[in-house]
Amino acid sequence: NAGKADFTYCNVQYSQAGSNATGGQVTVSNSTLNFHILSAVRAGSGANVTVKDSVISSCQYDGVMYDNGSKGAVLRNRVSSCQYGAVTFSDIEIAHNVFVENFIGIYSYNNTGRITGNTITNCWDGIIVFYSDPVITNNVIQGSLGNGTRFFFSNATFTDNRLEYNRIGLDIPYDSRGVLGNMSGNLVNGIDISDYYFYGVNGVHLSGLHFDSGWGAGFRDSQGGPSYMNGQGAFTFYDCHGVVIEDCLIENNWYGVSLAESSATIINSTIRNVERSPGFLDKGSELTTKNVSYDGANYTIKDD
Repeated sequence: NAGKADFTYCNVQYSQAGSNATGGQVTVSNSTLNFHILSAVRAGSGANVTVKDSVISSCQYDGVMYDNGSKGAVLRNRVSSCQYGAVTFSDIEIAHNVFVENFIGIYSYNNTGRITGNTITNCWDGIIVFYSDPVITNNVIQGSLGNGTRFFFSNATFTDNRLEYNRIGLDIPYDSRGVLGNMSGNLVNGIDISDYYFYGVNGVHLSGLHFDSGWGAGFRDSQGGPSYMNGQGAFTFYDCHGVVIEDCLIENNWYGVSLAESSATIINSTIRNVERSPGFLDKGSELTTKNVSYDGANYTIKDD
């Protein structure tokens, strides 16, 4: 719990935690850590832990876990078959790792760390950001059966990420609308997601557009099911009023359109083959439709 310790070329198996630092400075490198009850590596409050160039697998809880007040970095590791690949409550760097077949790839809570250049494959959810504002950039997230990335009460910076072949590529609910001003260059099934979220813009007029979230073009999740662009609408409006959607074809998404604290009119358009419903209305939103055809369920209205 104090001083400095380096673990290099170690093989650690079948313990409660492969490395548990409650203080001091610890480096774990070029090592194999697997079959642990809690975590392969745990960094307690006050500890400074770097995990790099190592292989971590088959832990019942976390591959690596950084508690509030810890420091360090997780660099160039392969983490697989854990409940959580990496859990961080602190401002650490998680960079250039490979996360494969964990339930959650990376879980970020209450921090402003950096998640950069990672490849996350075949997890249920790739990255979950909860009450947290990290920088998330240049990651590749593929094959998630839940969501590629999910935000909850977040103002994270989200740039230049590639999400594809996920059940739902991206989930940015109204409580995380601050992310929208901090994101650019993110491709979901080859689609620049920034073009389909609108925040605080009145009088938007969309005309003559054809939207397909990607699975119509051959994108599927890791079990061959449809891959949707996001967990909201093909077009999503937060704090927008006077929106007009006219002569559009919207198909193959989770919802057709999604509104929160917004008002819109859809005219002479078709909404088809959506998973949930042609429209999701939240927080007192208003939607008027004129000559709109749709299949599937009725519109969804959420009343807080």
